[in-house]
Amino acid sequence: MADTAEKQEPLYAAEHVKVLFPIRKGLLVDRVVGHVHAVNDVTLHLDEGETLGIVANRGAARRRSRVHWCA
Repeated sequence: MADTAEKQEPLYAAEHVKVLFPIRKGLLVDRVVGHVHAVNDVTLHLDEGETLGIVANRGAARRRSRVHWCA
């Protein structure tokens, strides 16, 4: 039996998402000495009728996650 349902595009798709936060050091010269890998190579497809929930600790991490995921 062949599947006659037509595959629809997802409402939201993000592929290979990477979020890095710089580690800064220095008094007179502010330089980046490394990065913290918050998210590395995450792929997400959200179809009609599905719900996405993002859970984070208190503070700026929630605000930054919301900006990156909803952009």
